[in-house]
Amino acid sequence: MACTMFDAMPVRDVVSWNSMISGYARYGFYNHAFERFIEMQDAGVRPSGFTLSILASLVSSRCHAKQIHCRVIRSGLDLSNVVLGNSLITMYEKLGLVDHCFGVILLPYSIFFISIKRT
Repeated sequence: MACTMFDAMPVRDVVSWNSMISGYARYGFYNHAFERFIEMQDAGVRPSGFTLSILASLVSSRCHAKQIHCRVIRSGLDLSNVVLGNSLITMYEKLGLVDHCFGVILLPYSIFFISIKRT
């Protein structure tokens, strides 16, 4: 029912896309969640921190984890966003990539220190 209504919507914003992606994720349809994310990008809708946070919670391989993190960086989202930052840290921890967690934690602070040094 939700899919039919979503597909019939003439205009879809990031909130409606997030609702669909989150719904698929909640019920274990991870492939469908990622497919909707690809459709979202193809439709020209920019993902939010919440979108990427949902996807980070679904990742089960190192390759996909790095792809999600790269997408976060390319989208220009701020890693100091608590929800997004915590999702990335949890994603890396779940995969046993603890060293990558420190990069997520330290990156916002390194940007802060660079901006201080310039002033």
